[in-house]
Amino acid sequence: MADDADRAGELQQLSDSAVIATQLSRHDFNAKSLTVCKDCGFEIEPERQALGGVTRCRECQGYAEQEGKQWAR
Repeated sequence: MADDADRAGELQQLSDSAVIATQLSRHDFNAKSLTVCKDCGFEIEPERQALGGVTRCRECQGYAEQEGKQWAR
């Protein structure tokens, strides 16, 4: 029988899956990536550019996502 920790883990996994699916549906993998970050002006890592449609370096993308989470609350 599942306990509260098991149920919480399952709910978190479902939530994570839903967030990932939403983000993937919003991303245009066929769009051309920028070579420099639109926020800081530094080069976007080649492995990020390969994803397609990337406009920020890894660090600035992290800041943007954190800011978005704060506004969502």
